Amino acid sequence: MKLKMLALAVAAAAAAPAFAAVSPAQLTAAVTAGRYIDMTGASATKATVKAALKAACSDAQVAFTADKDRNAYGCTMKASAAGYPAAWKGQPFVVFHSVSGGSLTSILGMSTNAAQQNTTVRTDFAGCASTDGGLTYTGCAVEARRSNGGLSDVEKALFQDVLDTDPPVGVNLAQIVSKPALAAQSFGIAASLPLWYALQAAQGLNTGACVAGNFAPECTPSISRTEYATLVAKSNNVALGDYYGWEVLDLGAYDTSIHAGAGSTEDMIICRRPVTSGTQASSNAHFLGKNCSVAGSEPAADSDDSGRYEVIENAGTSDVKNCLADGSTAGAGRQFRIGVVSSENLPAAGDKWQWLKLDGAPMNADAAQRASAVEMEYGFVMEMVMHYSTDNSITSPDQRTAFDALVAELGNDSAPKAGIFVVPHGTTFYTGPGSVIGRATNGGNNCRAMNEYL
Repeated sequence: MKLKMLALAVAAAAAAPAFAAVSPAQLTAAVTAGRYIDMTGASATKATVKAALKAACSDAQVAFTADKDRNAYGCTMKASAAGYPAAWKGQPFVVFHSVSGGSLTSILGMSTNAAQQNTTVRTDFAGCASTDGGLTYTGCAVEARRSNGGLSDVEKALFQDVLDTDPPVGVNLAQIVSKPALAAQSFGIAASLPLWYALQAAQGLNTGACVAGNFAPECTPSISRTEYATLVAKSNNVALGDYYGWEVLDLGAYDTSIHAGAGSTEDMIICRRPVTSGTQASSNAHFLGKNCSVAGSEPAADSDDSGRYEVIENAGTSDVKNCLADGSTAGAGRQFRIGVVSSENLPAAGDKWQWLKLDGAPMNADAAQRASAVEMEYGFVMEMVMHYSTDNSITSPDQRTAFDALVAELGNDSAPKAGIFVVPHGTTFYTGPGSVIGRATNGGNNCRAMNEYL
């Protein structure tokens, strides 16, 4: 009998997880005790944030999911977790992360107005159910709740016009900190396939191995920064609508056996994100200088359609990709489409959109879509920031300390997701070809040129 009981105990121990996981009840208690962060903002670093938080755990990280945009992560913080509040160490803590709505929600989410807040996983974890012994929960209910801050593709200043028009209620914008988050990403110019092939032919790149379906960098056509700015500037939409603006790209006749149509007969269709999007703010700043100086230009919006010039504006990256892809099934006259997409998006086999080079440089020179940006060969790069408030009623002192610790961990990322790389800082330098650490930085000021970090 004793041997049987011993065998059962050994089997139970073998089946148990290596670390006991915190329970939802413990994490609700952690919220009550103030050991939590409510984060909102950009989606690009969602996986990176999860990994950075896991590095602070002494036991298993527990994940809660409402949907792809609303998650929470909890565990017991290890005593050696660098930079975190002393009162949190050795205790359960939880981070709620809602990335619905784009980068601007890292600021707007701090509002006392529920209409400006994001919805996120409930603090009582209602609806959450686990089928793996308490490590992963799904089906979580959500609620609108005030954010403590979060990550943004760009700093507060690049949203200034939007914040002036629709400021977050109960927030003093002068108290919002924009802290460099030590992570950067590039953005690319994406084209519908009919436009991509037309540009390829016009630039004489559809020869040799560059057959239909070969989207390698050496086969990829290029657009200049000035050309793209001309296409998307609000001041040009009427003229381009009258004169069929694809002629800006010097498009001529091309192989109609691949795609029908010609540059001079195609509507000018811009696919874009809304003003709350970090991608759109990045495009506005890089190409038009918007919010970087009083001389910056306005981008065309969906209310600026004129003649054969049309802007299609939708909420998410997937909407922009769908807008571009629709060019392959649209009738003649509506096939050429162009827009900006962030580099964590990799065109899959069968996708009906592709990257263009920018000023002759490919954003996707490698499979991870970061090498050319890391090597200072590709210029459309933005450094992310962490937004939080110095108002203790919005972001507590412990939460600010935790945000700073999270940023420091982001700067230690050895395997960032596609399109993202570590910003050089302190004693963290570029390490040579294949490095995930960039060679240059703008210090978190995305209106400033990148300079090599020496």
